[in-house]
Amino acid sequence: MTWTYDLTLLATSELFQVRMLIGDTDSTKQMLQDEEIGQLLVQYGNNIYLAAAAACRAIAAKLSKEADQKTGKIATWLTSRVKWYLQAAEGYEALASTTNARGYGGGISLSDKANQEADTDWAQTYFKRGMMDNTT
Repeated sequence: MTWTYDLTLLATSELFQVRMLIGDTDSTKQMLQDEEIGQLLVQYGNNIYLAAAAACRAIAAKLSKEADQKTGKIATWLTSRVKWYLQAAEGYEALASTTNARGYGGGISLSDKANQEADTDWAQTYFKRGMMDNTT
């Protein structure tokens, strides 16, 4: 298992974007491995916000086990971290629902229209220009 974080690659790496969102950027306090975050990205279609929400829930689950085993101030501190990660997960899920709620306006450019018409798997529309013209 590996753990990496490179701030210079943040703009191009979904893995590092998720790491930044969940605050797992300190190599001395690693929370999730690259492979775990990578699996979440695959599971959620590379949606960094949904992957971050799932990562926060995974971290909260890990911390919950530790908090139940400790006593005193340390357990209280871990419990508050669990609450923070669960709240962060809810926030990232809400962000995912608004950020990726984009529609697709196909056929806007001539090349896009031609590509759609050439695609044999594309569902043909029922409506076409001139379909109501009187041909008699």
